Amino acid sequence: MKSDWTAHVSYSAALALVSAAVVFTSTLRADEETQMVPAPHDDYAILVSEETAQTDGWKQVVSALRTFHRDQGVETYTWQQSPLELRDELTSDLPQYVGIVARPEELGRPFFWDVRRLVRSLDDDPWPDVQWGIVTGRTWETAMRNVVTREPLVIRRAAAGTSLPIDQFDEVIWWDEGVAGRSVEKQSDGTVVESVGTAADTMPGIVSSLNVFQPDLFFSSGRATQNDWRVGYEFKAGAFKVRDGALVGIGLDRTEYPVDSKNPKVWLAAGNCLLGDVESKDSMALAILGSAGATQFAGYGGVTWYGRAGWGTSDWFLSDPGRWNLTEAFMLNQVQLLHELIKIDPQLATLDLGNFAPREDEVFRAALETHFEGKETFTEESFEQVLGHLWDRDVMIMYGDPAWDARLAAKTAPAWDARVHRASDDRWHVVFTAEDDVELSRPPAVILPHRLRVRSFESQSTDAIVSDTFVMLPDVRVMQAGDVHHVVIEGEPWELSELRTVRRTDQETAAQVERIPETYRVLVADQLERAGDNRGALVAAIEACDSEACLRATGFLLAYMPERDLQSLSTEFLTGHVREALLVRTESPYCRDVPEDVFLNEVLPYAFVGERREAWRTPLREAFMEMVLDVKSQEAAVKLLNDKLWKAYGITYHPSKRPKTDQSPSETIDCGVASCTGLSIILADACRAVGIPARLAGVPMWHNNSGNHTWIEVWDDGRWHFIEAFSSDGYDRAWWSAHAHKADGAQPRYAVWATSYKPTGSTFPLEWDPSDTAVPAVNVTERYQAGTSED
Repeated sequence: MKSDWTAHVSYSAALALVSAAVVFTSTLRADEETQMVPAPHDDYAILVSEETAQTDGWKQVVSALRTFHRDQGVETYTWQQSPLELRDELTSDLPQYVGIVARPEELGRPFFWDVRRLVRSLDDDPWPDVQWGIVTGRTWETAMRNVVTREPLVIRRAAAGTSLPIDQFDEVIWWDEGVAGRSVEKQSDGTVVESVGTAADTMPGIVSSLNVFQPDLFFSSGRATQNDWRVGYEFKAGAFKVRDGALVGIGLDRTEYPVDSKNPKVWLAAGNCLLGDVESKDSMALAILGSAGATQFAGYGGVTWYGRAGWGTSDWFLSDPGRWNLTEAFMLNQVQLLHELIKIDPQLATLDLGNFAPREDEVFRAALETHFEGKETFTEESFEQVLGHLWDRDVMIMYGDPAWDARLAAKTAPAWDARVHRASDDRWHVVFTAEDDVELSRPPAVILPHRLRVRSFESQSTDAIVSDTFVMLPDVRVMQAGDVHHVVIEGEPWELSELRTVRRTDQETAAQVERIPETYRVLVADQLERAGDNRGALVAAIEACDSEACLRATGFLLAYMPERDLQSLSTEFLTGHVREALLVRTESPYCRDVPEDVFLNEVLPYAFVGERREAWRTPLREAFMEMVLDVKSQEAAVKLLNDKLWKAYGITYHPSKRPKTDQSPSETIDCGVASCTGLSIILADACRAVGIPARLAGVPMWHNNSGNHTWIEVWDDGRWHFIEAFSSDGYDRAWWSAHAHKADGAQPRYAVWATSYKPTGSTFPLEWDPSDTAVPAVNVTERYQAGTSED
């Protein structure tokens, strides 16, 4: 996608709109709320240097981001010397999120300044263009741990080295930075306990609040550098430092208190100087991301003599619980900060005074004075505001995946609400409504569900900010119950994806179901009812069948399809898998004489467990079919696949370097590593692609509690045989055979299971995702106990 100045409201037009919005006169018609919003364009970009992208471990971190953001759409961009090299490409694509993967040695103030310049210079308006975060760690393992933390975090417990508003949390422990030894604790029953001890109590107390209390949010302030944080502002209470990459608290008596806080959390250093800067692998920022367990961390890369970025972000984040996650609060605070600069002088929003070392504040001041030399419009008060705002515009650093969602638990019903409606192809309504009387700490705002090419807007609020990604009413600070602020935007989504829903009437659906073989007909009819809006896509797959074999195969898949697939799989996906499976049924010597029930359950299905659904058959068949036809037996074919597959795609085994356990074939190929489950999935898929019936098998836990394991089974001449992926052994030989003999079929956790597509009455226990009980399974423990390969 190419972009030019007409794709956005121009910078000058944006400033004009800020200063004098058109008075709103339209009203929202009831029928304008009913139109569907199109799917967003690809909205996640990964930025990484060419060297880091090829560095083992870090390469897999990049792959993990691609894996977890694939459903959003993700692009990867590489630079040689600086992220600024990517400005033109990002300007063209304008994603919503930018994750910047960097090794510690790449970080530091020059890098941070380049990042800040990049993320605010991608279009022609003055506002932040993307939500961004730097994905890093002292080692790739730390970065990977934070990337694979996907479950959204609802913040209920907080700890701090300074005061916190206790009403916002279920449980709180904070230590007073102004009074030696004073702490305040809100317990789970709501009881608030204030304690006053000595300065010596502070350090062990803060470390305990991290290690034992395990907060969802840690909040910090006070004197700090890249290498330490001195606890206590008005008194001495020790300091946090870094030992071999780990955070450690050092008390007044020099006792060391190591920090080992493993739970995912947000660390917001709202008032610490330099805590976000990185000078070496033993910098505080990397230790906070490491042993302190911070999945996201926001901190200053310079001194905080002004504090607008840190305390402003915390106000957005904390003052309206549940409204904004940390990345959104970080961005919206920047918007408000820029708006305040624009009101003084529009040129200030994009003024660049160059790079300055952490404590060269006077140099920064001198550069600003030079810029405004001779201008009489600036008072000393406004000059100080400009000085602080410009500094804080660029000095706060955000670490972590920006798309990870961490926000406070909502404590009460929201006092105001914002809704976005698409009224027509180019007309959008944003409606802010007050539910109660409210005084706002921060102005009402909403992040748009799609990036828009804004041409113009109308608003009741004369100072409304309308960007391509958000709307803010910066001067609205009081709302009365029933107040409505209405903004109408004219503009189109950056990329208007066509809605893929295929509509079918009940009569059309019934007619296609009648074509399904009687064995599956009633089941398919019931399944289509459960498919919801995706019903039409599945009916279209039946309609595409031009043979009885196709109808049997499609009927089988639909009859037993998991609900998550019923509601998401496309016509093209389903027909593609059926077409390919029927092709190998006729062309592969390993499949022609396979019983129909084995073909349907062990060759035809498109997935085994919870892996990403994708079209793997054609590329794997084209890569390996000809090769396996030149061997004398199916066992030799499987053994050859188990040798050539890994070499063809450069795949190796690693238990933790892989992004996730149940990787799809493309995810394993992308990152180049997989654990036993990922290896087994791609090997079993390769077998099915060339017509060899295959399924996964495994144990949730060995009899001696030494771990879980996954392998594959293949059907050959009326019997099942096991194969260890990434092994040179043939049928029924593996390092774990003795363990399998001791499996216990009466205890599901210690039994041996094999997957099935068709329901069996039992489910495959997924050790990596115990909540997923949608995978049918067969208990095959007796066969492994006996050491035979017969069911």
